Amino acid sequence: SMAGWIAPLVLASLVCLSSALSWQRGSTVSISVAAGPGVPLSYNVSLSGRPWLVGKHVQVHCSGKWFSSADGSLVFTSSSQFSDWDAKLGLYDALDLLWVSFDLTLKFTTRFKFFTSPSVQNSQPLEFQQIFTSACPGSAVVQPPTAAGREFNSSSLSLSEFPIFSLAGPLSSLGYVTWLGRFSDDRSTHGVGLEQYQGGTEGGPLALFDPRNPGADSLVLSPADHFFSSMLNVRSNHNVDCVIRLPSLSSSEGEETAHASRVLPAAHHHQHAAQNHVKGYFASRSHDKHSPSTTTNTSANNKYNSMHTDDAYSNSAYQQFELVPGPGCQQSDCALEQNFDYEGNDLYSVTGVPAVGTCCALCAQEPACAFFSFVQTVCYLKYSNAGRISYSGHISGTVPSRALVFGVQGRVRTVTQDHAPSLLLTASPDGINSAMAAWGATLKSKYGTVKLADDLISTHLGYWTDNGGYYYGGQPLSASIATQLFAYINQTGVPICYLQLDPFWYPAQCGPCGCGAINWTEDRSLFPTGLISLQPTLGVPLLLYSSMFCPITATDYPQYDFLTSNYFNVGWDEGVIAVPAPRSSFAFYNDIMSKYVDLGVMGGFEVDFMDFLLLLFDEFAQDLTSADIWATGIAAAALNNNMPTQFCMTLPAFIMASVQWPAVTNARASEDNFPSNEGRWKIAYTSLFYAALDIKPFMDVIWTTAMQPGNKYHLARANIRLQATIALLSAGPVGIGDGISYINATLARSFARSDGRLLGPGRSATPIDAMYGAQPPSGEVWQASTSLDGAVWAYVLSVDVTTAYTLDPATLFPHLTGQYVAFTSLLGPGCSDGSAASSCVVNVSSSQPLTLRTGPMVALEHAYSLHTLAPLSKAGWAVLGEVHALISFSPARFSSVTFLTNGVRVGLLGQPGEQVQIAFLTSTSTIAVVPATLGPDGTAVITQG
Repeated sequence: SMAGWIAPLVLASLVCLSSALSWQRGSTVSISVAAGPGVPLSYNVSLSGRPWLVGKHVQVHCSGKWFSSADGSLVFTSSSQFSDWDAKLGLYDALDLLWVSFDLTLKFTTRFKFFTSPSVQNSQPLEFQQIFTSACPGSAVVQPPTAAGREFNSSSLSLSEFPIFSLAGPLSSLGYVTWLGRFSDDRSTHGVGLEQYQGGTEGGPLALFDPRNPGADSLVLSPADHFFSSMLNVRSNHNVDCVIRLPSLSSSEGEETAHASRVLPAAHHHQHAAQNHVKGYFASRSHDKHSPSTTTNTSANNKYNSMHTDDAYSNSAYQQFELVPGPGCQQSDCALEQNFDYEGNDLYSVTGVPAVGTCCALCAQEPACAFFSFVQTVCYLKYSNAGRISYSGHISGTVPSRALVFGVQGRVRTVTQDHAPSLLLTASPDGINSAMAAWGATLKSKYGTVKLADDLISTHLGYWTDNGGYYYGGQPLSASIATQLFAYINQTGVPICYLQLDPFWYPAQCGPCGCGAINWTEDRSLFPTGLISLQPTLGVPLLLYSSMFCPITATDYPQYDFLTSNYFNVGWDEGVIAVPAPRSSFAFYNDIMSKYVDLGVMGGFEVDFMDFLLLLFDEFAQDLTSADIWATGIAAAALNNNMPTQFCMTLPAFIMASVQWPAVTNARASEDNFPSNEGRWKIAYTSLFYAALDIKPFMDVIWTTAMQPGNKYHLARANIRLQATIALLSAGPVGIGDGISYINATLARSFARSDGRLLGPGRSATPIDAMYGAQPPSGEVWQASTSLDGAVWAYVLSVDVTTAYTLDPATLFPHLTGQYVAFTSLLGPGCSDGSAASSCVVNVSSSQPLTLRTGPMVALEHAYSLHTLAPLSKAGWAVLGEVHALISFSPARFSSVTFLTNGVRVGLLGQPGEQVQIAFLTSTSTIAVVPATLGPDGTAVITQG
């Protein structure tokens, strides 16, 4: 046809008008780009003169097919260079490369932006931007089933790819830290090389560093915008179209069903090898488990690709699929080994595979696959070749070099014209913590992030009825119990400032609805006269919980549109749920909140099961903007009602998007903290991510007494003081959940001032950089800090450090330079007034590092110590802090510190009339404990020396 030869002629004329170019910017962080006719696109990022990221090509999936610069189906036509001003990040230099598909149906622009403004120079930001210069219909790509436990509508493949950084070369030796799935607490993943890295729609930022020196050069990559439709992930450098399905399903059942997965009996491939994958892949990825499911669902209707408990795999069950015959499922560039088997470490297997080249193509398509073994007509996809053994007749292989890619998540069906997602790169020469802080500062600057000032939830002590609380589930809090509880709390003198009500406060339906709210009003069987009559009796506002709604909810709110989810079954819950449609989200949430705000009973808002709410709905995955509109509606409604809001079971996309939402101030950082689930205490790993964006991490409900007869769990708690210490060090919400008569008032009062304001640090606890390095401490070592008037007070928490670890304070973040003194408690006799300094503190500096050793865990009790490091003035004075506070130096207590020529002056904050004791190290090497009473304005000043 005429169109068949006109398009190439037009394209050829465009190419002839273009010319080769070379573009370079930066010094400490630098980027170089080369492109042009006959010059393959390349772009490299270097830190301190050392190459870190080596990039090639760009590709986009539109109209049901891939266009790529690698094979010439996407052709470079022209370029432009310019400088411009970003209102938030300042001046930048930019390079645009314009691309056209060989059939002229797609126009696409790749943009490199290097920011030069001094205001952001410390974070060295770069942006890689994709611009859909024309619309892209038919953009969705088939998402392969994966053994990685991805939930519902999660995507592991993107539909556009730029940049594409090779995993070979520099990236193969770099360490990485990332966050995946809900909570991302101690399950944030880290390692060396990115072969086992997982991102996708459930992934978060990616930090890269030198594992030999994690306190030096580091960089962070993340979406800069469009957080719900953009993603980072690793995939093969090749795109193939190998369709697989469950053996029990016919191809006529449709794409979504044909790509559903279920757990089937293990195929033969050495029974002990099949068992090894339990101890290998699934055991090593146990931190990626998104669902607390303990029951394997084998229904083909279940679209929930759940990751089950390790016990569910103890029978060697894993996923097995059949190949759907079709052309193009061949690849010949895998490195093969004849008569070898890569035993164990299986992802899943595919039957009906005709040749080893097809097995190669299948592995290349699966993002988590790096290796494979081919046995007769069965292809075993693997994440590792660690089980390499000689085996006659078997063929094993390695896929070609894989790549780290950024793009639009692959379930989106149409990308609109001018859609322009960006990848942000920031860097720091001072380590992982510094790089994450710089990344967060850049994103916050980009969006002008300012959080709600009146945040009762994050700043004051609360009482929680969440899972783990005494009044949860089998004995939910009723109006009568709440009245008795607060009468008891008032007797203890513990300053509780709000009450959280978990899902039992409203009527719910379990079946056919997946345990969602029927409507958002009080359950009259528990609150017969309503919350309006309860709240004045308690004397504190209520933090009201919300999560899933039911399809029947629409009958109570007919003015709003609702979406109905896919059916799900996660063992402990199944059915369908509903959420307000994106166009109704703001109005609906504003309506339900304003009712209780107007009544004067509500002081905060919580949204739970946010991973379910996002991933169970096809519209949020398939439409480019629906998820963002829906989530923004919740946040905007909370802001309209001045309600500080907590997101729970949230995915990293919500946390990154929260830079746009002032009312979203805090988020749960761990799984439910109930007595048999206390292993989820390592929230510092989450805090490194959350705190960078001013999201306060919440550890979940804690107890202050171990033995509490009558609790629904019929268990005692362990690690009472450690959990309290971690909760305070989070610098986020703290909530107790003890039963009546079981509160340890002395411990609970050490959490807060007498007006209930929490006495936490200024900066949340995070792992020290060395925790990610090649030689980490033998246990956990975390850092938190408070900065005031140019000085820094640091807190070092050590847990189960069985081998002595030497800590240079200069390796902490912020870096501590100069002289410090360290202590573990101000309550012992060694730190009493008039005691010798040597009985209370030790000197610490780079030349006198701090030695950490706690000993091993005993039974269920972790061994731990908390060191406070206080700056030492030239005259020999130090402010040690408040004697009876669990965290001795808090910005909620200290408003100023001024070191004098021979002394020190401190300003104090608190409730009028409150009495406190402040400890000092004097220039005569003695301890001085000075009492103070807060004045009518809630302030006081102490001068010593």
